[in-house]
Amino acid sequence: MWVLIVAILAACGQVSQLPTQETILISKRLATLEISPTPNAAQVEATQLALQPSLTPQESAAPPSATPYIGVFLGEAEEIARDDPIINPALFGNTLLDNTATPLPGSTCVNQPDAIFGTTWQTVPEVRDGLGCPTELLQTFAGSMQLFERGLMYFRPPTGEIWAIVPSTSAGAGRFWYVESAPESEQETLTAPEGLLVPTLGFGAVWQGVPGVRDALGFARLGEQGGELMIQRFEGGMLLLDRPAGEVFALIGRSEAYGPFSADGGIP
Repeated sequence: MWVLIVAILAACGQVSQLPTQETILISKRLATLEISPTPNAAQVEATQLALQPSLTPQESAAPPSATPYIGVFLGEAEEIARDDPIINPALFGNTLLDNTATPLPGSTCVNQPDAIFGTTWQTVPEVRDGLGCPTELLQTFAGSMQLFERGLMYFRPPTGEIWAIVPSTSAGAGRFWYVESAPESEQETLTAPEGLLVPTLGFGAVWQGVPGVRDALGFARLGEQGGELMIQRFEGGMLLLDRPAGEVFALIGRSEAYGPFSADGGIP
């Protein structure tokens, strides 16, 4: 009996003892490969295959997103009232120009007003709109002028043209008369008041021969004087520059005169 018990205990002791595994240590060692200075064909091929670059995968492009449209679509345009502005002017302090804004003088003209006349005359709408676009370039000539009580007269010797001008006032336009040449008529013998003169020659012929000129201008204050004059003709009239005085007259239509305007720096 005791022999059997001892045998059973011995067997249990053998079962309780588990077998232990031997620990395997992994070590890294650097292996140096020597390349022959004269590799054979197989070695060359193996080296070339090893050096081939790997293909870099391309990133797929992101799908395009819908682009928002800001504004009025063509399909909706018919729903907008024709008389209503698309932009509210009140949002801009009512500083937006409307479609009736006056364009810059000469901006749409083939010929431009000569800069010698300055820009002061362009500030008067009646002058700017009345003249329209220039039809000729600037003409310069040696002429003569005479100052009267209430106006002036200008003479162009090459052509014989004479202009008699009564300047404009704050009340409105002045008046001018134009003749291609002095009228042939007998001149009366007149006596001017003290300090004044009776015009002679071509000026005298216009002063006495053209109705209304004498009453409008009065007597001459100075004798006839020579000086450089410049003119430029427009669709509706002309600009005349008295170069010595630096004054510009705008003659519009058949009788309206504006000025004198300062050439304001147009004269060099």
